[in-house]
Amino acid sequence: MSENQTPSPEIDRPARRRDRPRQVSSLQILFASILSVGLLLVINFSGRIARGQQMDTERKRLQATIDVLEQQRISLEEQRAYAASDSSVIEWAHTESKQVLDGEVLIIPIPAVTSIATFGEEDNTGSGDVFMLREYSVPESISAGSTISASFWWTTSDVPQRDYTLSVMLVDTSGEVVAQHGRPMIDGNDTTSTWQPNTLKNDTYRLTIPVTLRPGTYQLRLELYWTGDNVRLPVEMEDVRDLTYAPLARVRVISNEPEPETPNWHLWWNLFFDREPPF
Repeated sequence: MSENQTPSPEIDRPARRRDRPRQVSSLQILFASILSVGLLLVINFSGRIARGQQMDTERKRLQATIDVLEQQRISLEEQRAYAASDSSVIEWAHTESKQVLDGEVLIIPIPAVTSIATFGEEDNTGSGDVFMLREYSVPESISAGSTISASFWWTTSDVPQRDYTLSVMLVDTSGEVVAQHGRPMIDGNDTTSTWQPNTLKNDTYRLTIPVTLRPGTYQLRLELYWTGDNVRLPVEMEDVRDLTYAPLARVRVISNEPEPETPNWHLWWNLFFDREPPF
C-alpha cells in the first residue's frame, strides 16, 4: 500500500443470526404415533369386515348346497327302500316285463289292423308265413358290459309252416352291428310251427353289450328268417316298405368307468374364488 492511500475504516456489520432447527416435541411424536396406529387399525378392521362378508356369503352358499344334498339323500333313500320292496318288483313286472302273478291274467290290447312291424307276406294263393310284432320292451339306457333283456309279443295270421329264427341286433349310426343274438323263436317250449293264429306269443332275448363299446346312442334291429335258406323275411312298417329288418327303439349306452375325481386344489380354488379355475 502506498503512503498516499488512506486506509479505509472497517465497516461494522451485524453478525448473521443462524436459525436453529425446530425440535419436534414429544407431544407431536405421540400424536403421530396414535394417528399411525389408528390408520393401521382402520385398514385392518376394513379388511376384516370384507373377509367376514365373504365368509358369510360362502357359508350361506355352502349351507344351501348342504340343504340340497340332504334333500337328495332323503329322496335316494326313499327310492332305494321302494326299489327293495315287493311293490317295486310287482310294478316293474307289470309295466316293463309284462309279467303277472299267480291268479292274474295278462291282457294286452291287440289292434285289429295295425302292428309295429309285419314280417313276411302272403303269396298269390293267400298262404305264407306272416308274423306281426304287437309290442316290445327294451331299456332306454344300459352300461357297457351289461346285458339287455328285450321282450317281444307276436301274433300270426295263420299257423306257420316252419320254425323261424329271430336275430336281435344293436347297430351304430353307420349300420354296423356291435352286438347280436339270434336263436329260434319260442313261447315257452312252443316253436313257431306250433303257434296258433291270432294268439299272443311272448319271447325274451338277452343281448350282451361289449364292455369296450363306446358310449353313445345305438338302434335295436330285428331280422326274422328260416335257417333252411337264411333268407330274411320282408318287413313292412308304417310308411316303410321293402325292408329286410325292423328298426326299433334307440338304446343309449353309457360308460361303466367311474368319473375321475376332482383334484383337491380344484376344490380349494372354487371355495376361495367361487368360480372355475382358468386353466
